[in-house]
Amino acid sequence: MDIFRKCAFLIGPGPIRRTLPYLKSGKLVFKDRVKVMEVHYNRMKRQDVDPLRQLPPNAHKGLVDFYFWYTPQIQYMNPNVQIVRFQELFPNPFIRCWLDDGRDVMFDCYMKPKEDILTQLVKILGKTKEKMAQELSIDWEKQNWTNKGIFGINRERYCMCEIPGQVPCPGVVDLPKAMQGKYKWYLKEELEKWEQDLDAPYDDEKTKVAYKRVYPHLKQPPVDRWEGLEKMEFRKTYPSSTKSGLIKDDFHYYVYDKKDKQE
Repeated sequence: MDIFRKCAFLIGPGPIRRTLPYLKSGKLVFKDRVKVMEVHYNRMKRQDVDPLRQLPPNAHKGLVDFYFWYTPQIQYMNPNVQIVRFQELFPNPFIRCWLDDGRDVMFDCYMKPKEDILTQLVKILGKTKEKMAQELSIDWEKQNWTNKGIFGINRERYCMCEIPGQVPCPGVVDLPKAMQGKYKWYLKEELEKWEQDLDAPYDDEKTKVAYKRVYPHLKQPPVDRWEGLEKMEFRKTYPSSTKSGLIKDDFHYYVYDKKDKQE
């Protein structure tokens, strides 16, 4: 029991299904055009059979065992294939595989054992041993290095701007003003005039850009100044005393002239 406490994946029906050697021993590797695999079977007994008669053999048992034992291997060997299970929808068991072009392939699993179902899938939609051996023998790193359409680190070309005819990187050559964000508010004719005038100073352009971001000054202040107010301070703990020349209200302290109060 100690081994079951240490390894939680060994608990449950068929714990060998969750072991790595069992998952790697799968025989079904779908072709690249297979995208979805649907499994349809029933687990409930038929209700249209006379109870006095002898029950027919369970036609869904083979597909049920196939889903229980081989689905973990199929999902491990085909991580890009979606596997969907439907129960109690159709009277007969079957498997439907959807291809990338929208077509579907159906497999009849009526009264078939799980081994025959797996063999049928491998024969029709599975990759052959020669094809898998060929894919394993390919050096993908070497192909990526020689492929001129792949850019990045550890590649033949780091950036697309190294190819003649492409737009250079903005860090090396400045982009046209029409392609820069800070000039998007200007007219196209004005930008073309700036580009044609090579002797135009940069300060003029900078001041024009800054001018667009400056808000105009208000002609009158939003709040009129109070008469006799010399200083206004906020959130200071002054004692409420008139000797110091302060008048306290709920929020502010105002400085006033003692002569005005005496008058």
